[in-house]
Amino acid sequence: AGLAARALTRPSLERAVAGLNTFELQVLEAAAICNHSLPAAAVSAAVIRRALGGKVGAAAVRSVIALLQARLLILGGSRNLRVPAEIFEVLGRYPAGLGPSLQETLAQRADLTESQRELWTASLTSPAQVTALVARAPKKARRVLELLTWGPPVGDRGAGASAAGEGGAGTEAGAGTAPEAGRAADTEPAASASPITWLISHGLLATAGDSHVVLPREVALILRGGRTHKDVSATAPQLETAPPTGYRPALGTAQEFADASSGERITEVLQLVELLLQLWAAGGPTLRTGGIGVRELRRVAGELELPESEAAFLIELVASAQLLAPREGDDHWVPSREELMWQQQTPAEQWVQLAWAWLQSPRATWLIGHREQGQIVAPLQRGIDRAWVPQLRHRTLEVLAGTERGAVPNRSDIYTQLKWHSSRSAPHERAVYAFLDHAQWLGILGAGALTNAGRHLLAAADATDLSQEDAAIAEAVTAAQAAIPAEVDEVLVQGDLSIIVPGRPAQNLQWLWQVAQVEQRGAAQVLRLTEESVRAALESGWTAAGIGEKLATVTRADVPQPVEYLLRDVERQIGQVRAYRAQSVITTADAARASEILADASLQELGFEQAGPTVLISSAPLPEVLATLRASGYAPLAEQVAQDAARAARRRPSARGALRVGQPVSITLDDAAPHRALMAIRAGEKQESTGAPDPLIARQRLTALHTAGRTGWITLVDGGGKTQRRLVRVVGLSQGRARLHDVERESELVVQLHRIVAVDP
Repeated sequence: AGLAARALTRPSLERAVAGLNTFELQVLEAAAICNHSLPAAAVSAAVIRRALGGKVGAAAVRSVIALLQARLLILGGSRNLRVPAEIFEVLGRYPAGLGPSLQETLAQRADLTESQRELWTASLTSPAQVTALVARAPKKARRVLELLTWGPPVGDRGAGASAAGEGGAGTEAGAGTAPEAGRAADTEPAASASPITWLISHGLLATAGDSHVVLPREVALILRGGRTHKDVSATAPQLETAPPTGYRPALGTAQEFADASSGERITEVLQLVELLLQLWAAGGPTLRTGGIGVRELRRVAGELELPESEAAFLIELVASAQLLAPREGDDHWVPSREELMWQQQTPAEQWVQLAWAWLQSPRATWLIGHREQGQIVAPLQRGIDRAWVPQLRHRTLEVLAGTERGAVPNRSDIYTQLKWHSSRSAPHERAVYAFLDHAQWLGILGAGALTNAGRHLLAAADATDLSQEDAAIAEAVTAAQAAIPAEVDEVLVQGDLSIIVPGRPAQNLQWLWQVAQVEQRGAAQVLRLTEESVRAALESGWTAAGIGEKLATVTRADVPQPVEYLLRDVERQIGQVRAYRAQSVITTADAARASEILADASLQELGFEQAGPTVLISSAPLPEVLATLRASGYAPLAEQVAQDAARAARRRPSARGALRVGQPVSITLDDAAPHRALMAIRAGEKQESTGAPDPLIARQRLTALHTAGRTGWITLVDGGGKTQRRLVRVVGLSQGRARLHDVERESELVVQLHRIVAVDP
């Protein structure tokens, strides 16, 4: 009883009704109208089917009724279905475009007694009498009824109906009995009477306030021929589809063409992510109010050669994938610790991580650049998280998944079908189109069609347990790997100083980006050697001869002469001004003392180099240099130097907790919510069972990391009982101890296995 009472509260009913599609809502409205209209009669599936027009299948109607009964929206047995009044109220003021009942409209008539109301009710619920009355009505009055029959049932009363509204039917017809009301139809109204006045006086319309009239529900049902809805369909609207743009049968199947197009896009997206991480290696500045400022966004867009809208989406995407995190102190967004692990993954695994983060993100990224609550929304700004975004994004892609493989549906049809599936809560139209644009940009869609990798990601999102999710994600990685273009290890160097990479560059070509500028990205990239790019390479340690030799090894043809001339010309110009990288700088009063220090055998470990007649530099830290000089009999004077900001900021922040950069959002409860909760519980149980402080488990996982040569996260307990999380590479295991290399701190440590409480590869 307590559960039933709470199920019939308005918030519970509104949530239940909001989850119905158009046909389910029409069945519920039809049942409610049949239940709450006169004359009262038992409601069954057959009655509801006739009310819907009789064109939909009986099995479909019974199936929906069973679903509504399971949700407690329809009660009672199969021959006596009931819709409680609370549910009828939740359906809205005018369900199915029908107005209030005759009981409500006649109750407003102060000129009628109770017995007269009963006679009027019997007369106006009789199809034969209402049909005869309408047939004798003036032409303009019938036109008014035609306009109000299928809703909305409310119309403007007009100027000529005010007098009739005061007297009502009794003023015009004289008496208040049903037979007299029928005789009134035989008497032609006065020439000055308006059609609204005629309809009100005969009870076919009722007043609704001072300036409007309303068509009673039972009268409208008779005018509709007993039907509650004009158009009824048990299936969603069909999608019009077309082949992908540029597709020809000679290129294979449409799905293969879409996957190939997606593979090219995946390659470019990964390149852009890599460039953004390099661009923000020192930090992306934020505004005081949060988010990335317009000036920084324009800089990023210019460096990446992207429109500002695409650059903003890329920033949001990388942050959602936990590859960026805010640095403590100055709130700059920098590459996170998780980015180190991301770099070790294959391109397909990297892309799946990005796509999965986008599917799960609650960020309303289409608002960026638009005014919201009085201010322009910026990338990474707080407050644009929406709980319904992941669900609507998933539903949008599910519509695409329901089409034939390789087919491209019409965008407006996608939105129409989404509206059909949630008629009470129509989706955000701009959001739906933004999802499609982002999916195309990211590579989940290829030439407008859903890719195989995208289908597997949707299957992972629908998984009901962890094993199903892992299997679907693994299949998505395999599909993405098959779509990504094959690696190439040779390039074409041309006389116009361009370098063409005809595919995804292999590892032996990564150095090209250090000596040439990117001119075109994509599956086939174009780089160009310029004076600026060559000068930057020479300043970083390259030589002209070295660049020429490397180019000769990656191209089958000879290196063109213009390239050789450029390399030699830039090399001749460079070197007039020199700069050195050093941790310590020693200056002397004269050149003789500098030569003495440089020749001193006891100072060889400092690795001094002569940058000038009286200037020596060393890569050793300044405290070590000072101590060694003093021990050798020199008396150096230490000057105050600024703190090394790069070293202070070397430790990367964790992106955990930075995925959703806004405030906490409410949880959207849907049919999959119990499955998601169960998966979270099982994941916690799995972590609890596998993360127990068992030295054997820790040794097994560390051995696996050591064998694979990969890095991993460990959680260890120090002598004070505090836990630390470190990113390490296993150097060796022996006698209950692990020798580890700390990747972040660039140091080595030896830890007893019983102090390692968790190993996360």
